[in-house]
Amino acid sequence: MKNEYKNKLGKALTEDKFEALGLIDNNGMLTNTGVVFSDQGLFHSQVFCTRWLGLTMSEATDSKNFSGSLIKLLEQAETFIKNNTKSGWRIGNQSFSRINKYEYDIDSVREAILNGLAHRCYVSTGCEVHVDIYDDRLEVSSPGKMPGDELVQNLNIEEVISVRRNETICSIFDLLDYMERRGSGLKRIYDSYQGFDMKPTFRSDRHSFKVTFPSRYYKEEKPKVSNLNEEEIGTEDILDLTDNEIAVLNLINLNKSITRKELSAKLAKVNLLSNAQ
Repeated sequence: MKNEYKNKLGKALTEDKFEALGLIDNNGMLTNTGVVFSDQGLFHSQVFCTRWLGLTMSEATDSKNFSGSLIKLLEQAETFIKNNTKSGWRIGNQSFSRINKYEYDIDSVREAILNGLAHRCYVSTGCEVHVDIYDDRLEVSSPGKMPGDELVQNLNIEEVISVRRNETICSIFDLLDYMERRGSGLKRIYDSYQGFDMKPTFRSDRHSFKVTFPSRYYKEEKPKVSNLNEEEIGTEDILDLTDNEIAVLNLINLNKSITRKELSAKLAKVNLLSNAQ
């Protein structure tokens, strides 16, 4: 945590700040918050990440169990997600710049994992935060119910009020600019799917809370374009391209360091050959 504190705030995390942050008590002993932010972490404070083949928990293609500090858990889970979901890119309409696109909004998924780590019930043992990736969706599940007896699926997400189960954990995440203590993270997750037909869903019961993100690329035909890695480019970006734009993508795919001048020359040659036919 010391490195993250220095990187985020530009100053060292000295021992005199430990008590103020709630990491140690007045006897110098680690508090529960101090334990979950320590390098060793709490034994049952873990994140289990799994990439499932298909739409059910039948066969896993990749699986990792992460332990350690809450910051380390967040970073490792995010890396696992990036390695096990589709990413794509497209050429900007006004320039040749490359615009990266992802199967899932990374900021929103990070928010869901943060909520799971910050608001989970740490009294419960034998349960962890789970990230389950299927062909059509990504699910983040965490131990702990909604405050009171409410079920999130029965509430209007626009009106859900943020209630912090673990105040000091949330305060540290806020201090390090990982999460905001104001407003609802659920609404930010929901709003990240503006413009998409499918929306994230939220479900809770007496024991757990789950966020489900629909895949943006599921059930879309792969583009039939030569020399392109089908896992790298989303169909919705390819189908609207002109022949020239597809040719540009082919050239960039063959030579990632190609200059605009070289690209123009090669594209002109492609057009000449096409017109000659």
